[in-house]
Amino acid sequence: SGFINNLKPVASTRTAYRAGYIPTDCKRIAQNENHNPADIQVWNVKYSDCSAVWVFCYHKNSNGPLNDLIDRFGRLPVHTRQFSRHIMSLPSANGYAYNSGGNLVFFGTTLSNLNVHIHEAAHSLDLLGAFYPDKPLSGSTKWTNEYNLDSAVPDPYAQTNQVENVAQNTVVTTYERNVPGGFFGLNKDAGKIFHQYATVDTEQRNADPPSLLVRGGSCTGRLADSAPVPVSSSARIASVAVESVQEMAVPEGLAKIAAKDFIDITSNIACLRSPGFGRIRSYIMKDETLSDAERFLAPILNKRSRGDGNKSIVNILSSEHSAILPNELYPHRRKAVIKKALDLLSGLHDACCQSPQSSDQHFASQKNHKVIDALLHLVVIEGIYPCLSIGVGVPLERRIKSALKGDFVSRPLNQHQDGQSHHQELITVIIDCLYPILSSRKGLASNIEARMLVDLIAAVGQAAFSPDLASESRQRYLTLFDCLLDRPANDLLPTLTCLLHPGCPDWLRSPISNRLSLLPLHPDGIQQILDFIAASTPGDTQQQTDAKDGRPSGPYLTLDALAKATRLLTSVPSTMTADDYFSALAPQLLGLLDDRNVDNKRIASYIIGNGILGKRKIGAPGTIGWKLFAEPIYETINPSIHKCPVSEKALKLAIDRLSALVHFHPNPGLTKRLVVPLLLPLWGLECYALHNLRTHWADQIHSILVVYMKMSVTESQLLLLSHHLTWDGPPTWTFMPGDSGGVDIRQRETENNYPENIGRLIESVDSRVEQYSKLLRAAVMTDEQLSTIFTHVCKHWLNGSSASSGHDRLDMMDNDPRDPVESLVSAKLAQRLLEEFKDQISSSPDGIFRLVEPILSAFVVEDQQQTDRDARASKLRSRLDIIVTDDIQETDGEDESTETVSTALSLLSAILAPSDNPIESDDSILQSIQESLKYIEKASSSLDSSITTSASNILILLQLRSDISEHLSATKRPKAVDAHADDRQKHRTALNHLSDEIAPIRAQGLSTLVTLISKSSPVLNIPSTSILLTSLLQDQDEYIYLSAIKALGILASNHPKTVVQLLVGQYSDPTEDSTLDVRIKVGEALNKTIQHLGQLFAGPIACQVSETMITIASTRGDRPQTLQKKERAQRKVEKARKEAEEAWDGGIPEEDPDINGEEGAMNSHIAKVVEGWADTGREEDIRIRTSALSILGTAIETNISGVGATIISTAIDCVLAILKLEKSNEKAILRRAAVMVIMSLIRAFDAADEQGLQLGFGFAGESLAEVVTVLKYVEVTDRDEIVVGHIRVVVESLEAWQKKTIIGRLGSREPRRVDMVLDETRIAGLAMRSTKRPTIEELD
Repeated sequence: SGFINNLKPVASTRTAYRAGYIPTDCKRIAQNENHNPADIQVWNVKYSDCSAVWVFCYHKNSNGPLNDLIDRFGRLPVHTRQFSRHIMSLPSANGYAYNSGGNLVFFGTTLSNLNVHIHEAAHSLDLLGAFYPDKPLSGSTKWTNEYNLDSAVPDPYAQTNQVENVAQNTVVTTYERNVPGGFFGLNKDAGKIFHQYATVDTEQRNADPPSLLVRGGSCTGRLADSAPVPVSSSARIASVAVESVQEMAVPEGLAKIAAKDFIDITSNIACLRSPGFGRIRSYIMKDETLSDAERFLAPILNKRSRGDGNKSIVNILSSEHSAILPNELYPHRRKAVIKKALDLLSGLHDACCQSPQSSDQHFASQKNHKVIDALLHLVVIEGIYPCLSIGVGVPLERRIKSALKGDFVSRPLNQHQDGQSHHQELITVIIDCLYPILSSRKGLASNIEARMLVDLIAAVGQAAFSPDLASESRQRYLTLFDCLLDRPANDLLPTLTCLLHPGCPDWLRSPISNRLSLLPLHPDGIQQILDFIAASTPGDTQQQTDAKDGRPSGPYLTLDALAKATRLLTSVPSTMTADDYFSALAPQLLGLLDDRNVDNKRIASYIIGNGILGKRKIGAPGTIGWKLFAEPIYETINPSIHKCPVSEKALKLAIDRLSALVHFHPNPGLTKRLVVPLLLPLWGLECYALHNLRTHWADQIHSILVVYMKMSVTESQLLLLSHHLTWDGPPTWTFMPGDSGGVDIRQRETENNYPENIGRLIESVDSRVEQYSKLLRAAVMTDEQLSTIFTHVCKHWLNGSSASSGHDRLDMMDNDPRDPVESLVSAKLAQRLLEEFKDQISSSPDGIFRLVEPILSAFVVEDQQQTDRDARASKLRSRLDIIVTDDIQETDGEDESTETVSTALSLLSAILAPSDNPIESDDSILQSIQESLKYIEKASSSLDSSITTSASNILILLQLRSDISEHLSATKRPKAVDAHADDRQKHRTALNHLSDEIAPIRAQGLSTLVTLISKSSPVLNIPSTSILLTSLLQDQDEYIYLSAIKALGILASNHPKTVVQLLVGQYSDPTEDSTLDVRIKVGEALNKTIQHLGQLFAGPIACQVSETMITIASTRGDRPQTLQKKERAQRKVEKARKEAEEAWDGGIPEEDPDINGEEGAMNSHIAKVVEGWADTGREEDIRIRTSALSILGTAIETNISGVGATIISTAIDCVLAILKLEKSNEKAILRRAAVMVIMSLIRAFDAADEQGLQLGFGFAGESLAEVVTVLKYVEVTDRDEIVVGHIRVVVESLEAWQKKTIIGRLGSREPRRVDMVLDETRIAGLAMRSTKRPTIEELD
């Protein structure tokens, strides 16, 4: 109560940590304690007395509220708090805590115990430099001397060691300094620990900052946070020492302190007493075993001892330690050495297991970790590897460097000498020792898993599957092999793929491949595989989707990486059927498809659409893929096949899935297969949502229909919609409002409820007609097709029955041929179509003529018959003198017939009036129409005047159009048939699609354009097409710009000059209009174009490209506009900085105090390198220069004879200058590309030799000597490992090529003088094949 009452809480605010990320230390601790990092809630907490924030890692199942954890830590004095890194809470049935590298970790209810907070924070003060900057207080001579003056320690827990003793005395001092009356006023025996208390009190008052344990003041800084890492990756964090001060061993007073008396402070201060925490025996055991291990490894760890290159590690250790190795094992020295190493590892593991701390905390010193790593590496290199068969395990040259230093070599066992039984015996000893440690999941398990899991798998795999071993011993190892592979997919992927190198024997390759194929079925296996592929695939990180609304960005995969992932995930394991495999895989894929993250949706839709539904064997209707991914969507959206209602949630999920598959997968065939069966339900759902103000639903469904209309729609599908414009479900089901503001599918209250729905349907007619018009505008239709649709709508209107045939009747009411609603809908639709597409319909009026002709003919016949009847009746009346008043009357049918004729005449007038084009229709039909019109014109007495007037006007229009037709036919030759009309239509369609905002539609348009380019269609304008394709390189969708690059290569095959000149101009960017990203994409297109050209890359084209690339790659690039922009930007930044300094009245506070330390240094280094790449205005951007060198290498390798000797010589000059002069770190990528140009030159010379080409030039004399000299100099002096690696490969390739050339010449009949030695003292090049051609030499 003293602490709680007097250490008052500090006001605090908390905000969410970076979404999808967790501090490295928190993740490591959670994994070591067998908790899922995804269950950790991460918060930034800012207290009012400090400008910095602390990161809290709170497990969702913790044994107390987060507010308690924030409150208790905030009560600590601020200067104590600032020496803590992260604060973490984990669930546990027992209450205990520990401090790991400044991270305070609380288990159980200790998160609410203020005394425990003080105790754990005291460890940070002691060990992390608060008292002494260079050593812990607990390990200092002063503390030992003062401790010796006292007769007791604070409590039994302080007897553990001096570290815990200092911590408990710090609790006492905190109480004394902050609670009225203090500790010494409460405990009569307090004087027995006075010297220890006084030492802590003195040091805390004199510390920097002073008064560490007293309330008040503000923080002066704080311990650096660990770097953020993604939560999703389940890879374990590597073990590292957090602070160098932790490398100190436990003080020497450890053994002595246990004998001290103690005073009972628990009655005054309830301090921590966790069972087994910091047991003395574990510390002593650890120190003794570590000392033994250090002495054992000293001969091969001592850097001063270089060893004997002909003497193996086993021989060195066995010779140095013959006294400690068992005599009976000495003849088998290797086994003795390995057995000793295993005993040491077992001892260290036992010591670690007796401590509640993890191995990282227990062996906190970097030196200790080095010893453990050396023991593990010794077991691998000298124990496992010599016993493995050829090809089993990771090749030694690909292993990470170990702690074993010096010129020591690992000698494989002589199989004839030791025999196979010794191999198996040693493997058995190693497995029997290490596997129990690994399976214990504590102690050294994490070290073994991180350092040698792949080697254990190789050893157990050989014991389980090697045909050389007895079959009766395999069963045990088969079980162990399965247990070793019982791990997360992202841990196994890099491990197993390392074992599947070309030399791996078939008997091991098969079981490993089978296990790899089953990895997607692991929990979150697909996500882990995608994360692994994304991490191992170089890509443009700027392409990643930004995190929005707190949603983490998913893995970004390039198109090539996505295709690889698809092939991996859709490959059915040999041990399973396709039905079983995809049934198990479907939940994960659907989970990704349903994810809110756009990247995950894109990946899932590609895998489902391209890898499953795109394959006939597994994706056709009736197959497992169709049943899993397509049928559930149909059964949800299509009400006609439902037996029960569909909830709003289920319906929305199905719409979302369909939308993702349609929008993210540019495949017209798949889009058609998915949408056509759902066309009417989607139409009805869209119209219902729009009419009921569910705009989000309506927009989403409309976008699906628009994609289908633009990619795959047919005339028959549009006619189907026009005939069912009012469709809102089958007779028994319809759409209803959802519970959450969406849409449900529910049973109708009554079947065919015409009276109830008629009003609602009439209200929605206008919006439905408008939506149909929008879809028709989106669809790419010819004039003939539009005219056909209009004709069918008119026929449906005029005849009162459906003009379609072969379509299922899906109307909500009985199909009365004279249904007024249907007539109203058809009339409105015809009117709207005539308004929207009048010109297109008028250009093809034949369908309307065929529709109107029978109507007019029927009317004339009927009118003639009625006239005859009237004449007979009049004659009868005159004879009989009888007035007939009731028998002869006009009927409603006559009125309706007149109305139909009036409508038909209106249609004729509408399509004839706007155009003076000649009429192209059947003469008999036109003649029939004219005769009917003449009859109607003369029947003025019996018809309305408007009808006869319309007939007269139409006769005039027909006569005018007929005269035009006759005149054109008499004065002009018959119109030639356009042989490329189809290509023109495709070209118009492609251009229309390429301007669309939806990526799949743009992809469809580009695919159509590529088809025209491939067939060299004459409708293409080459310059315009080239410009169009280069503009597509700026498209943000990777599929689009990669396809544009491919199209440019195909176009360049037929028109190289036009395309190459355009690309070179945009790449060099003399006007400085293009961005860096656009220029790099243009460079990629130019690179692919050169490869497409092949031997056509020669002459002026090759010269232009090569010279431009050399100019860009050199430092001569002058970009004045860029320089001016950069200077203006710098002036703005400087002005903003000065204004900020004035506003802050001094220095500007850091914007991101959480990122500092090692991560801050790394970020600073990366920022410096990237800034060094940037375009300075005085020379080109380093990335463009690197790209130019890559293109130059491609040009040389594609056709070296086309490039020519002069340009080759200039290129070598440029490359050597880069290697010799541009030595800064940020220009490492430039030097890498320069080395690869020399490699391309070697490959080109070798290819020419293989093809028997006489180039007339080659490496010779001083030129070759200088190249090799520069390469060897850079190899020694360059600090970039990749540059050095490239140079070694180039030098080896050069040697191999020279040897190959010598052998070829010696074998030829024509004697040639060969004088070529490749060493460090004398280098001579190849002789010229022709003295008439120039030699490439370096000129001053």
